[in-house]
Amino acid sequence: MDGMLKGRCTRRAVVPVLLSVGVALAAGPSRADAPPPDRRSVDYSLKVENLAAYPDHVFLIYPTTNSGFAYVLEEGKGLTELMMRESWKGPATRLYAMKRTDFAAHAPKPNKYPHGDDDAIVAVVDAPPAPPRALKADAEIEYPEGVPLDSPVVRVEKVFRISALTSDRFELTLVRETETTKDGRSRPRPRAAPSAAPSAAAPPPTKTPAASPSAAGVDRAPSSSGCRGCAAARGESPSLGAFAILGALAFLRRRERPSA
Repeated sequence: MDGMLKGRCTRRAVVPVLLSVGVALAAGPSRADAPPPDRRSVDYSLKVENLAAYPDHVFLIYPTTNSGFAYVLEEGKGLTELMMRESWKGPATRLYAMKRTDFAAHAPKPNKYPHGDDDAIVAVVDAPPAPPRALKADAEIEYPEGVPLDSPVVRVEKVFRISALTSDRFELTLVRETETTKDGRSRPRPRAAPSAAPSAAAPPPTKTPAASPSAAGVDRAPSSSGCRGCAAARGESPSLGAFAILGALAFLRRRERPSA
């Protein structure tokens, strides 16, 4: 009996450990989108410089590479390794603002794991299909696109500022975006040029029709229907030969007929 009780206790103790390991593996940081073969990823840093000015709110990022879970964004703790770009996998990561009272009702004791950038301990909460009773910011915060393989850039940093947070509006303003090169120098990151729209005055390209074989002086391949097909291909009537033969036969028969 003692052995059975001990075995049951051991099995019960193993279950939470396995669950914890499973969550840690599923929620581990990983970049969601690999760059194309001709580009490479760079380190990414995201900062919201006035988070502390809103103590009555909790800020979360969602969706993340840990499907169905949102992460609490805190001062000094980055979450960029958990962000996703828009793709067939789902929408891009956005920043959400949730009243602290609503957050406490939704997750009184949120779990915390070393899933932040540099393994920072961060809170993770269940949030499908989105954080409840939360406002979504209007700005894009997801991981930047990769850089060319020969680019000296190794790190990109975006700094935002909350410009409006009301009961029905959450606005972020990009204060600056910089990039750091291999030699440690920092410089403003150039904005991507918008793609050029096609000119309305330019006529649409026309496709020149290919010349027909007869116009180009090219003989067609013989038809599978035999000589009749060849004659038709040269523009001759297939009935002329038959009429000529019939006429010759009639002429011969008249000559062979004996006179009275």
